[in-house]
Amino acid sequence: MSLSHRQGFLALLLCLYAAPSGCESPQPSSALSTLETPINGGEPFFNDAVVALILETPGCSSWTCFPLMCSGTIIKLDPQQRVGYVLTASHCFDETAVLRVSVGIELDIPGEPNPNPPTKHAILDLQRSALVDAAIVQFDLDSTPFEVDVQPIPPLSPHSDRVGGGMTAIQAGYGLADGFLSSFRRSVTQAISGISKDTLNYHSVDGKGTCFGDSGGPALVELDGILTVAGIIRSGDRYCEIFDADVRTSKAFSELIVPFIRERSAVGECDTCAAGARAPGGECVDAMTACQADSACGQAQACTTACSDDACYWACLEGLASESVALFQVLDTCQCNSACWLECADTPLCPAPPTCGFDYGDADSCAGCMTTNCCVEATSCFLDPECRACASSGKPETCVNGIAGVTQTFGTCYTAGCGYFCMREEEDTRVATDTAVVNDVAEVSAELEGVAPMNEACGCRLARPAQGRDFGPMLLAFLLGVWGWWSRRRLG
Repeated sequence: MSLSHRQGFLALLLCLYAAPSGCESPQPSSALSTLETPINGGEPFFNDAVVALILETPGCSSWTCFPLMCSGTIIKLDPQQRVGYVLTASHCFDETAVLRVSVGIELDIPGEPNPNPPTKHAILDLQRSALVDAAIVQFDLDSTPFEVDVQPIPPLSPHSDRVGGGMTAIQAGYGLADGFLSSFRRSVTQAISGISKDTLNYHSVDGKGTCFGDSGGPALVELDGILTVAGIIRSGDRYCEIFDADVRTSKAFSELIVPFIRERSAVGECDTCAAGARAPGGECVDAMTACQADSACGQAQACTTACSDDACYWACLEGLASESVALFQVLDTCQCNSACWLECADTPLCPAPPTCGFDYGDADSCAGCMTTNCCVEATSCFLDPECRACASSGKPETCVNGIAGVTQTFGTCYTAGCGYFCMREEEDTRVATDTAVVNDVAEVSAELEGVAPMNEACGCRLARPAQGRDFGPMLLAFLLGVWGWWSRRRLG
């Protein structure tokens, strides 16, 4: 995490290159030497579900063999099989590098004392997403004793993905801090400036943001009291201080995460899991009690539990007052994105939302515009009770006046992007517009044209070259030959 300066990082790299001919072995800056010292742009993050992917170099005994490759998140532990699962970024891996999972707030640095030694675990299996920059690994709990108390953080499912612009996310990882290598896990909190089909986008404030080494780490969002992995840190500008873009976890949920784990670990039945979560002593019992105290919420809960298809689930929620919907949503999020996220994934109890959210009636031109230009915003709106009520009110154009976030984002897209097609009450009353809703990433890129050009393929940054087992003799070639590459590779 970084309020990072390009000059500081270059100075460190040049020092590393000069190390064999007399430059002092690089050390962390004094500001990074203890957890108690504040860090510009980030702060210590004590949740051990956020881990590092490391490349160990036998025989190396200095900071020139800095081990960090990427960050990641433990999303599930399987004590019976003695394995765990880490969600990270696909670009963290090449065909030859052998990585390990490091669990703990501080990395082991060759030649450096570590009062907080991590546990290190062999990676047993790996699979990349075919759709987005995401990957999942299975790791061995017994390769070294797994004694830390880790509570996995569930990935955000399409069913619960109502994340939108204006919400805040906590991005965490082991990346650079103020342009210097850091052995500590840190986090930064940023407002999501916008969403696209595959990404969460951020305009960094005061130079705060993710940097090299954070790639694969989580963007954490709290929904109804449940902390969830809403994004996977992926890319940003080369200076680590202008903008970021994270992969939306829900895009890899059904295609990668769920099938990978179900093929390797025993997964229970949805009905059994959900009933246990709602029962006394279960994770969702408080939410269930509150829902049953509201007759409409209780009826919706009984209705959805009995459903055998997705359409039935959404029909059960039609006509509910916003207060009842809010109570139901707390219970629903607890079941579908925490207690039983794996057991109930893609079932009638936790279905994915309809494509582009709503039925746009017989207005073919409106439907075509909304599904082409506003599908992301409409889907997020459909999953948010306030926005869904506004959009279904008969006057969705009023949503632009809603509170900042999902409702306002939907209203802006509906009126500015599709108003000409969707707001024609009669032939002589048209809201004419030639204004297009500008994609957040494209907007930022235009602002930065000529300042921070990005590689069209990724824009990611790795903490170190995958083959770079020593930063010394090969570093000058690295600087000159792949400057464009590292400027975008952000393992954090």
